[in-house]
Amino acid sequence: IAVNSKFTSFNMLIEASGFHFETQLEFDSIPKDEWDSFICENTTFDSWKSMIDSAGSIYVKDKLDL
Repeated sequence: IAVNSKFTSFNMLIEASGFHFETQLEFDSIPKDEWDSFICENTTFDSWKSMIDSAGSIYVKDKLDL
């Protein structure tokens, strides 16, 4: 994450967000526009979806040794 934000871990990004969740259900209850706004303001991504898509691409590339 340090390449795309000022945070050195995903946990630090979560802590800085001010949102508190421990389950998927709690995460899903966070207003999407507020979460996207936080991601946009604190990372190089314009939304949570673009951040996840990028992470997925990197993960697949690493697993396939491309």
